This record gives sequence, structure tokens and C-alpha cells, in this order.
Amino acid sequence: MHGEEVLYSYSPATGEAVGSLPLTEISAIPGMLAKAKEVQKAWGERGLAERLSLLPRLRAVVLEQKEEIARLVSWETGKPYPESLAVELIPALDMIRFLEKEAGRILRPERLDLGWFVHKRSLLEHIPLGVVAIISPWNYPFGIPFTQVVAALMAGNAVLLKPSELTPLSGQLLVEIFGEAGLEPDLLQLISGDGSRGEALVATGPDKIVFTGSVATGKKVMSAAAQGLIPLTLELGGKDPMLVLRDANLERAANGAVWGAFTNAGQVCASVERCYVERPVAEEFIAKVVAKTGRLRQGSPLERAPGGEVVVKPVDIGPLINETQRRKVQAQVDEALSLGGRALCGGQERLDLPGYFYPPTVLVDVPPGAAVWQEETFGPLLPIAVVDSAEEGIALANDSRYALSASVWSQNRGKARAVAGRLEAGTVWINDVIYTYGLAATPWGGFKESGLGRTHSAEGLRDFTQTRHRNEGYYPLRSELQWYPYTEKKRIWLERLMRFLYGR
Repeated sequence: MHGEEVLYSYSPATGEAVGSLPLTEISAIPGMLAKAKEVQKAWGERGLAERLSLLPRLRAVVLEQKEEIARLVSWETGKPYPESLAVELIPALDMIRFLEKEAGRILRPERLDLGWFVHKRSLLEHIPLGVVAIISPWNYPFGIPFTQVVAALMAGNAVLLKPSELTPLSGQLLVEIFGEAGLEPDLLQLISGDGSRGEALVATGPDKIVFTGSVATGKKVMSAAAQGLIPLTLELGGKDPMLVLRDANLERAANGAVWGAFTNAGQVCASVERCYVERPVAEEFIAKVVAKTGRLRQGSPLERAPGGEVVVKPVDIGPLINETQRRKVQAQVDEALSLGGRALCGGQERLDLPGYFYPPTVLVDVPPGAAVWQEETFGPLLPIAVVDSAEEGIALANDSRYALSASVWSQNRGKARAVAGRLEAGTVWINDVIYTYGLAATPWGGFKESGLGRTHSAEGLRDFTQTRHRNEGYYPLRSELQWYPYTEKKRIWLERLMRFLYGR
């Protein structure tokens, strides 16, 4: 991100420049919004079936370019190539398929039952909002914005996309893919640059804002949106707990804990960031987690051969996104150790590799007040605490200002469901972690400071619309019972009608 006219992208695994793109001038953003508003009118007036006709072509383009997309994401984020395929492309493709099959049902007008007003008819119509501003993060720079962009467009909106300045090329490729699929110009526009561009975008007054990022920035976006009463969806941070009960399948639970904590180097809002295990199985569970963590391979996901060919490397964990994030992880580990905690593996940044690598780290014996229990880490760090009962685990799991997701592990389905019903989180998994973000049919969002609103699912799609209620009468009369003039006869009729309709 250097220079006034060009934005550069660098690999966090090697430090090399991945590429560059023009930097959007702040002064150009109001004009971009005006263009979007102009083209959105015709787009929103088209029938839903016509808008949905874009999706088969879009799906084909994504599949044709899957290797290019995954390689670029791996270059920009450092995540392993298989992760780029699985967690960036599958959610995108599943959202396309979901919209193809379900958007017609979700967005069609709904007739309401008006009870004794049988001579009246009411319909709820889901109509476009206008222009949606989508401010997306760097940790999933293709999958997250893609699912939001395609839903907003199919709901009849235009979109201004502001990707993270750390992964701008993935955002640029996303916009190009929609263009190749046949989306007309200006319905989807890219705003490249740092947070000042995001602030300018919010200030221009879009019709809706979708922000994915930190709680602190989300609160600033919400405050700015309030000035114009702009509706918004916030997908913010998490400090997601994993509760392992004494009857859990420990092999599966340990595998889930390791993947849930360390996928994408722990840079996932729904990562397992806290683990509570019941005492009778704690020793065996922790031993399994440490052994499996020790077998993970860390390094750059890609490298260039002498002839320029890109070679995919067999790694499980890549780097953190930058030095700031690595220092944050190290600070949490240092504090935990200073308070009496122990690192069973990892615990010290890796200086033997050129990028921002931090080893997967498992901590135990960390006292409750430490930051590793309270503040989002967004790194490959798994603190494990031993609890004496499920009740204690539930209390600790809910003791957080975050509530995005949680998981409970037990072979007793009834017990697991009972515990899940008491966990404060937008999504609770039983014997699983994270993966439902990739299922477009399921809603995504949290409680407390983890955000507002939902993306994905029918609920998320309708969040890109506004509801218009249309009412009409079948048999227009000269007057209605509740209209003027008010007479004694009307009073008597109204009292009798109330008793007849609502008295039993």
C-alpha cells in the first residue's frame, strides 16, 4: 500500500510483491455511487428470473478460473492452497447454487392472512434497497465478499465493493469475474485503498452497508451509518468456545480442535479460541491435541520454480497476515506465560522463515483473567482449561462480550443438544466446527458484540431488500366502519364485533 496512485499487494509468506492495481481517489467515490444509482434502477426493475439468468454463466466462470482464484488468494493471504479451494470457492459456488434454487421462493411476494378482513388483500413485497456498500476483510478475500455481492445483486441492488488493502487483487479478480459472466458495467464497482476509502464510501450515503471486520471498526461504521439512518449488517469478531464433555469422541474432538484453532493460521472469526474440557478426559484429550498439533507442517503455500512455474507446497498452516498481527499473538502468549500458563507446543515466533510465521501454540494452566480468554486473538493459539462439570464449562463459555459461534462435543445427542441450547452464540455446532459458513442455506451472524444482522440463508438474502406492504380491497364500499362519522350505532356495532371476534 505505497504511493499515491498505485496499491501494492505483498505476500505475507515471502514478502514479495504479488501485484498492484490503481488506487481509487477519494474524490471519485461520490461519482461511483451516482453511477451505481443510475444503473441500479433498471436492474432492480428487471424480473428476478432475468437477474438470476446471470448465475449459470457466473458459476461456469468461477469453475473455469478456480486454480487462478485459489493461487491468488494463497499468494495474498499465505493460506494453504487446499484451504483456498475449500473455504473460498466452495462457499461462493454454494451461494450461486442456493440462489438459483431458492431465490424465487424467498423473494416472491407473500400473501398475509388478514383474519376477518376477508374483503381485503395484503402482500409483502421484497424490493431492492438501491446501492449496497460492502466492506470486506483480508482473511477470506474472495469467499466472504463473493457471497455477499452475488446475494445483493440478485436481490436487485448495485454494489460498491471495498476490499481490504492487504488483499486488493482478490477483490479485483472478483469484480472481473462478474464482468466476464455478463454483469453490466457499474452494477459492481471496486474501491481500492485503505480505511480512508471505506470511511469515504460510508459518508457518501449508500442505501445499505455490509461490514466484516473488527469490533472497534464496526462500531465506527455503525456510528457513521447512524448519521444517515443507513441500515447495516455487521459481522464482527469472535472468541469462540469449544466445550468437550466427558463422553465425547476424543479422537474426533481433538481433530476438530486442531483444525478449528489453526485453519487459516487461526485468522478466522469463528476459530476455536477457547477450549474447555471436563476433567475425567482432560489429560487424554490434551495429549491428543498436542500430538496432532506437532505434526502440522508450516510454510509458504506456493513458490516459484526457476522457470517461473508456480509450485504448490504441502503445508497445513501459512503465516499471519502481517507483523502487527504476529506481535499481537506473541503479546497474548507472553502475558499468559507470565501469569503461570504453560506452552505445550509453540509459544515463540518463527524467525527461520521469511514471512510472518507463528507456530501453532497450545496453552494450559492460564488463569481466567488473561487476554487469551477475553480478547480475540486471530492467530494460531489454543488455550485449554479443565472444568469439573458441563455447568462450569457453559458458564465460562458464555462469559464473553463475543458470541459468534460455539461448539459442544458429546456422543450423547440429547445431552449435547441441551448444552447447545444454553450457549450464547449465533451458531452452535455439535461435534463440528466452522464449516457451516460454507453452506449458503444457513444464516451467519452473532450475538452481543459479534455483530448485527445475518448474511447467507433466506434471512440474509432478504436483508438486501426492503419490505413494502401492499393492501387492496376486493369490494370497494362507499365507506368503512371505522371512518367518519362516529355515531352511536357504530359504537354498538364495534363493541359487538369485538366480543364476537376476540371474546373466545
